[in-house]
Amino acid sequence: MPQKMTSEELKTEMFGAPIEPNNIHHNNLIDILKQTLGIVEFKSFIGHHPVALNRERLDLLLNEDYLVCEKSDGIRVMLLLSGQFTYLYDRTNKFHMTCINTRTKAPFLFDGEMYRTKDTFVFAIFDVLIFDGKSVLKRNLIERLSLCQSFANTFRSSHRDSALIKFKIVFKTFIKSYAFKSILDAISSFDHKNDGLIFTPVSDPYALYAISRILKWKPPHLNTIDFKIRPIFPKLFGLFCTICPEQFRLFVKGANCPTEIELGRYFLTEGDFQNSGESFSNIRERLSDGSIGEFGFDSEKEVLEEDGTFSKGGWVLHRIREDKLDPNNVKIAIEQIESLADEVGEAELVANGPEMQRNFKSRQNKSP
Repeated sequence: MPQKMTSEELKTEMFGAPIEPNNIHHNNLIDILKQTLGIVEFKSFIGHHPVALNRERLDLLLNEDYLVCEKSDGIRVMLLLSGQFTYLYDRTNKFHMTCINTRTKAPFLFDGEMYRTKDTFVFAIFDVLIFDGKSVLKRNLIERLSLCQSFANTFRSSHRDSALIKFKIVFKTFIKSYAFKSILDAISSFDHKNDGLIFTPVSDPYALYAISRILKWKPPHLNTIDFKIRPIFPKLFGLFCTICPEQFRLFVKGANCPTEIELGRYFLTEGDFQNSGESFSNIRERLSDGSIGEFGFDSEKEVLEEDGTFSKGGWVLHRIREDKLDPNNVKIAIEQIESLADEVGEAELVANGPEMQRNFKSRQNKSP
């Protein structure tokens, strides 16, 4: 199995440095997205944000039509085609020019994941925002996926023999939500890493910037939160999330509103990285002030408290998120922390499969 692709590898191995912010080239790309999608302010990554699948949200899968696909363990990026050039737009709000020449008459914008297989990089399309110069945000998922598949097929046939292209473009396969177990059963045969499932509602439009009703399921041991890291002592770090003024005022009235709030502490131990392939000293150096880390909670981890005593249960760093500039919002993080006791394991998810199928087919039979 290939190693996980990092953001740094994507930049250096494929595209080099991103387009400089605020130059004419960069601003032209932003103008294309703003004008086509009706965006007033272009401040952060425009994509939707899935939420974790917990027991409460399991009702959505039982009562509404969803499609499911596998969640590749890659990097979330968008593919922008404009004129004769093709770009990758990442979660740090940067554009990278690729070597692909498409000569499109109107812009296209696809949402997807970039991951690495044994032989190549792959961009897997799972949604579309702009197709042939027109916003398709309001179309339902079935219609949007049809456009995605059409583009992927056309691209594959027209670039079949190009030796210059450094990555493949594929269409991510979706199936009816109740058939998710077939994906779980096939994971061992994939040529890339996988860390769960994504359930997407059929009837919902694409929601820019928004926390959506797209459900992200991971095996409980892979459920994580992205925190901003702030050093306190040599091996102790504060873990912060973003907070907006409206959220802060729910707790503290009449005070100046911070942009970050601390939700936890991280005690660095060598045991956290024994399987990562990186040295302890290298990890310590990368934990710079303001870096983004992906953390999971380990109820068995021994943690040194500030008073010198040890307790059980603490955060474990899975990786440094070089592809992100911002941590999770406090609302998402608190939901994730609360869901630790409300996680849906694989056995429970599978047990709900038959009811999902019955309800799905019942809704189909009732539709005109």
